[in-house]
Amino acid sequence: MVLDDAAPAVGKRLAARIAQRALTYAPGTSARELARSLPAGSASESLLAGVLDPAVESNMRSVGEVVYPQLSGLTADSLGAMVLTKQLLQDANGERRSVVRVVDVRLRLRGDSWAFESIGSVGGSPVRRPATLSAAAERVLSSPTITLSDSARWDILRGGIDTSLLNALAAAAKRRELSVGILRSGHPTNVWATSRPSAHSQGFAADIYAVDGELVIRQRRAGSPAHEVASALAAGGAYQLGSPWVFGSGGVTSFTDDVHTDHLHIQQSPAL
Repeated sequence: MVLDDAAPAVGKRLAARIAQRALTYAPGTSARELARSLPAGSASESLLAGVLDPAVESNMRSVGEVVYPQLSGLTADSLGAMVLTKQLLQDANGERRSVVRVVDVRLRLRGDSWAFESIGSVGGSPVRRPATLSAAAERVLSSPTITLSDSARWDILRGGIDTSLLNALAAAAKRRELSVGILRSGHPTNVWATSRPSAHSQGFAADIYAVDGELVIRQRRAGSPAHEVASALAAGGAYQLGSPWVFGSGGVTSFTDDVHTDHLHIQQSPAL
Protein backbone atom coordinates (compact mmCIF):
# COMPACT_ATOMS: atom_id res chain seq x y z
CA MET A 1 0.00 0.00 0.00
CA VAL A 2 1.29 3.46 -0.90
CA LEU A 3 0.56 6.25 1.55
CA ASP A 4 -0.70 9.51 0.09
CA ASP A 5 0.88 12.81 1.08
CA ALA A 6 -1.77 13.53 3.69
CA ALA A 7 -1.29 10.27 5.59
CA PRO A 8 1.67 11.39 7.77
CA ALA A 9 -0.14 14.60 8.75
CA VAL A 10 -3.26 12.66 9.73
CA GLY A 11 -1.17 10.26 11.79
CA LYS A 12 0.70 13.08 13.50
CA ARG A 13 -2.57 14.72 14.50
CA LEU A 14 -3.81 11.49 16.07
CA ALA A 15 -0.48 10.96 17.85
CA ALA A 16 -0.69 14.50 19.23
CA ARG A 17 -4.16 13.82 20.65
CA ILE A 18 -2.94 10.59 22.24
CA ALA A 19 0.06 12.34 23.84
CA GLN A 20 -2.17 15.10 25.16
CA ARG A 21 -4.53 12.58 26.74
CA ALA A 22 -1.62 10.61 28.19
CA LEU A 23 -0.52 13.66 30.18
CA THR A 24 -3.98 14.83 31.25
CA TYR A 25 -5.42 13.53 34.51
CA ALA A 26 -7.16 14.55 37.72
CA PRO A 27 -5.62 14.42 41.22
CA GLY A 28 -5.59 10.90 42.61
CA THR A 29 -5.31 9.23 39.21
CA SER A 30 -3.01 6.20 39.11
CA ALA A 31 -0.84 5.21 36.17
CA ARG A 32 -3.07 2.17 35.62
CA GLU A 33 -6.20 4.34 35.55
CA LEU A 34 -4.53 6.69 33.10
CA ALA A 35 -3.58 3.75 30.88
CA ARG A 36 -7.16 2.54 31.00
CA SER A 37 -8.38 5.94 29.75
CA LEU A 38 -6.43 5.66 26.50
CA PRO A 39 -7.77 3.88 23.39
CA ALA A 40 -7.20 0.14 23.28
CA GLY A 41 -3.87 -0.74 21.67
CA SER A 42 -1.47 -3.63 21.44
CA ALA A 43 0.17 -3.01 24.83
CA SER A 44 -1.38 -4.50 27.96
CA GLU A 45 -2.80 -2.13 30.55
CA SER A 46 -0.07 -3.02 33.05
CA LEU A 47 2.71 -2.50 30.50
CA LEU A 48 1.29 0.85 29.40
CA ALA A 49 0.90 1.91 33.04
CA GLY A 50 4.59 1.21 33.60
CA VAL A 51 5.50 3.39 30.62
CA LEU A 52 3.27 6.25 31.81
CA ASP A 53 4.36 6.07 35.45
CA PRO A 54 7.24 8.63 35.26
CA ALA A 55 4.72 11.30 34.21
CA VAL A 56 2.13 10.52 36.90
CA GLU A 57 2.14 12.57 40.10
CA SER A 58 -1.00 11.39 41.82
CA ASN A 59 -1.31 14.42 44.12
CA MET A 60 -1.34 16.80 41.16
CA ARG A 61 -3.70 17.85 38.42
CA SER A 62 -2.05 17.50 35.01
CA VAL A 63 -2.98 18.90 31.62
CA GLY A 64 -1.13 18.02 28.42
CA GLU A 65 -0.52 20.74 25.84
CA VAL A 66 1.02 19.76 22.51
CA VAL A 67 4.09 21.74 21.44
CA TYR A 68 5.00 19.83 18.29
CA PRO A 69 4.55 16.31 16.88
CA GLN A 70 7.63 15.07 15.00
CA LEU A 71 7.83 11.90 12.95
CA SER A 72 10.07 9.10 14.23
CA GLY A 73 9.19 6.54 11.59
CA LEU A 74 6.86 5.70 8.74
CA THR A 75 6.05 2.56 6.76
CA ALA A 76 3.05 1.53 4.69
CA ASP A 77 1.22 0.36 7.83
CA SER A 78 2.97 1.99 10.81
CA LEU A 79 3.79 5.47 12.01
CA GLY A 80 5.74 6.80 14.94
CA ALA A 81 5.61 10.32 16.31
CA MET A 82 7.68 11.89 19.06
CA VAL A 83 5.27 14.45 20.45
CA LEU A 84 6.78 17.34 22.37
CA THR A 85 4.14 17.89 25.01
CA LYS A 86 4.05 20.48 27.78
CA GLN A 87 2.78 18.91 31.01
CA LEU A 88 1.10 21.58 33.13
CA LEU A 89 0.97 20.48 36.78
CA GLN A 90 -0.96 22.07 39.64
CA ASP A 91 -1.14 20.99 43.29
CA ALA A 92 -3.97 21.41 45.80
CA ASN A 93 -2.61 24.83 46.84
CA GLY A 94 -2.69 26.13 43.29
CA GLU A 95 1.09 26.02 42.85
CA ARG A 96 1.97 25.40 39.21
CA ARG A 97 4.94 24.12 37.26
CA SER A 98 5.46 22.62 33.85
CA VAL A 99 7.79 20.27 32.00
CA VAL A 100 8.13 19.55 28.29
CA ARG A 101 8.25 15.82 27.65
CA VAL A 102 8.83 13.78 24.50
CA VAL A 103 6.02 11.23 24.25
CA ASP A 104 6.87 8.34 21.90
CA VAL A 105 3.53 7.40 20.28
CA ARG A 106 3.20 4.45 17.90
CA LEU A 107 0.29 3.98 15.46
CA ARG A 108 -0.81 1.15 13.19
CA LEU A 109 -2.92 1.33 10.05
CA ARG A 110 -6.21 -0.51 10.53
CA GLY A 111 -8.23 -0.57 7.36
CA ASP A 112 -7.93 2.94 5.96
CA SER A 113 -7.31 4.73 9.27
CA TRP A 114 -4.49 5.18 11.75
CA ALA A 115 -5.13 3.67 15.17
CA PHE A 116 -3.30 3.80 18.49
CA GLU A 117 -0.89 0.94 19.10
CA SER A 118 1.32 1.86 22.07
CA ILE A 119 3.44 4.46 23.83
CA GLY A 120 7.12 3.68 24.05
CA SER A 121 8.16 6.39 26.49
CA VAL A 122 7.09 9.63 28.16
CA GLY A 123 10.53 11.18 27.91
CA GLY A 124 12.21 10.21 31.16
CA SER A 125 12.26 11.64 34.67
CA PRO A 126 13.81 14.76 36.24
CA VAL A 127 17.51 14.60 37.03
CA ARG A 128 19.37 16.64 39.63
CA ARG A 129 22.14 18.78 38.26
CA PRO A 130 25.44 17.00 38.99
CA ALA A 131 28.25 18.74 40.82
CA THR A 132 30.31 18.90 37.64
CA LEU A 133 29.44 18.92 33.96
CA SER A 134 31.62 18.84 30.87
CA ALA A 135 32.42 22.14 29.21
CA ALA A 136 30.40 21.06 26.16
CA ALA A 137 27.35 20.27 28.31
CA GLU A 138 27.65 23.60 30.10
CA ARG A 139 27.78 25.47 26.78
CA VAL A 140 24.56 23.91 25.57
CA LEU A 141 22.69 24.17 28.87
CA SER A 142 23.63 27.81 29.38
CA SER A 143 23.23 28.97 25.77
CA PRO A 144 20.65 31.75 25.45
CA THR A 145 19.99 30.65 21.87
CA ILE A 146 19.24 26.98 22.54
CA THR A 147 15.81 25.93 23.77
CA LEU A 148 15.76 22.37 25.11
CA SER A 149 12.82 20.15 25.95
CA ASP A 150 13.07 18.95 29.55
CA SER A 151 13.57 15.43 28.23
CA ALA A 152 16.65 16.62 26.33
CA ARG A 153 17.89 18.66 29.28
CA TRP A 154 17.63 15.63 31.57
CA ASP A 155 19.61 13.61 29.03
CA ILE A 156 22.46 16.10 29.17
CA LEU A 157 22.40 16.21 32.97
CA ARG A 158 22.34 12.42 33.09
CA GLY A 159 25.46 12.25 30.89
CA GLY A 160 26.25 9.99 27.95
CA ILE A 161 25.57 12.54 25.19
CA ASP A 162 28.35 12.69 22.60
CA THR A 163 30.68 15.64 23.28
CA SER A 164 31.16 16.42 19.58
CA LEU A 165 27.37 16.58 19.16
CA LEU A 166 27.05 19.06 22.03
CA ASN A 167 29.87 21.16 20.56
CA ALA A 168 28.16 21.19 17.15
CA LEU A 169 24.90 22.37 18.69
CA ALA A 170 26.66 25.12 20.61
CA ALA A 171 28.47 26.25 17.45
CA ALA A 172 25.27 26.23 15.37
CA ALA A 173 23.53 28.29 18.05
CA LYS A 174 26.00 31.09 17.42
CA ARG A 175 24.36 31.52 14.01
CA ARG A 176 20.69 31.04 14.84
CA GLU A 177 18.30 30.22 17.67
CA LEU A 178 17.74 26.46 17.91
CA SER A 179 14.87 24.50 19.45
CA VAL A 180 16.13 21.00 20.29
CA GLY A 181 13.36 18.55 21.10
CA ILE A 182 15.02 15.16 21.14
CA LEU A 183 18.37 13.75 22.17
CA ARG A 184 17.92 10.30 23.72
CA SER A 185 14.78 10.10 25.89
CA GLY A 186 11.51 9.72 24.01
CA HIS A 187 13.12 8.37 20.85
CA PRO A 188 12.48 4.74 19.83
CA THR A 189 15.39 2.49 20.77
CA ASN A 190 15.82 1.18 17.23
CA VAL A 191 15.61 2.82 13.83
CA TRP A 192 11.93 2.53 12.91
CA ALA A 193 10.83 -0.91 11.71
CA THR A 194 14.38 -2.32 11.99
CA SER A 195 16.54 -4.09 14.56
CA ARG A 196 19.32 -1.48 14.22
CA PRO A 197 19.94 0.64 17.33
CA SER A 198 19.20 4.30 16.77
CA ALA A 199 22.04 6.80 17.14
CA HIS A 200 19.66 8.75 19.39
CA SER A 201 19.29 5.90 21.87
CA GLN A 202 23.09 5.78 22.14
CA GLY A 203 23.43 9.53 22.74
CA PHE A 204 24.92 10.39 19.35
CA ALA A 205 22.13 12.35 17.65
CA ALA A 206 19.94 15.40 18.17
CA ASP A 207 16.78 16.64 16.47
CA ILE A 208 16.16 20.36 15.92
CA TYR A 209 12.49 21.10 15.27
CA ALA A 210 12.61 24.90 14.98
CA VAL A 211 15.15 27.54 13.96
CA ASP A 212 14.74 31.18 14.98
CA GLY A 213 11.40 30.25 16.50
CA GLU A 214 9.90 28.93 13.26
CA LEU A 215 9.24 25.25 12.66
CA VAL A 216 11.60 23.54 10.24
CA ILE A 217 8.62 22.09 8.37
CA ARG A 218 7.62 25.66 7.48
CA GLN A 219 11.11 26.58 6.26
CA ARG A 220 11.64 24.12 3.44
CA ARG A 221 12.82 26.81 1.05
CA ALA A 222 16.48 27.20 0.17
CA GLY A 223 18.00 30.13 2.00
CA SER A 224 15.72 29.90 5.04
CA PRO A 225 17.28 30.06 8.53
CA ALA A 226 16.77 26.30 8.89
CA HIS A 227 18.42 25.69 5.51
CA GLU A 228 21.32 27.92 6.57
CA VAL A 229 21.86 25.93 9.76
CA ALA A 230 21.61 22.59 7.95
CA SER A 231 24.06 23.76 5.29
CA ALA A 232 26.55 24.89 7.93
CA LEU A 233 26.25 21.58 9.80
CA ALA A 234 26.87 19.66 6.58
CA ALA A 235 29.86 21.83 5.70
CA GLY A 236 31.18 21.54 9.24
CA GLY A 237 31.73 17.80 9.00
CA ALA A 238 28.52 16.20 10.23
CA TYR A 239 28.75 12.42 10.20
CA GLN A 240 25.05 12.26 9.29
CA LEU A 241 22.51 14.97 8.55
CA GLY A 242 18.85 14.32 7.86
CA SER A 243 16.81 17.33 6.74
CA PRO A 244 14.40 18.53 4.06
CA TRP A 245 17.43 18.96 1.76
CA VAL A 246 20.39 17.02 0.40
CA PHE A 247 23.79 18.66 0.53
CA GLY A 248 26.80 17.67 -1.56
CA SER A 249 26.56 14.28 -3.20
CA GLY A 250 24.08 12.98 -0.63
CA GLY A 251 24.22 9.38 0.53
CA VAL A 252 24.75 8.46 4.17
CA THR A 253 26.15 11.85 5.18
CA SER A 254 23.30 14.04 3.92
CA PHE A 255 19.86 12.65 3.14
CA THR A 256 16.17 13.44 3.11
CA ASP A 257 13.06 11.26 3.26
CA ASP A 258 9.44 11.40 4.46
CA VAL A 259 10.53 11.28 8.11
CA HIS A 260 13.06 14.12 7.88
CA THR A 261 11.00 16.90 6.32
CA ASP A 262 9.89 18.23 9.73
CA HIS A 263 13.23 18.53 11.57
CA LEU A 264 17.01 18.55 11.33
CA HIS A 265 18.66 15.33 12.49
CA ILE A 266 22.33 15.81 13.32
CA GLN A 267 24.96 13.22 14.23
CA GLN A 268 28.64 14.16 14.56
CA SER A 269 30.32 10.82 15.38
CA PRO A 270 29.74 7.16 14.48
CA ALA A 271 27.52 5.43 17.03
CA LEU A 272 29.01 2.57 19.03
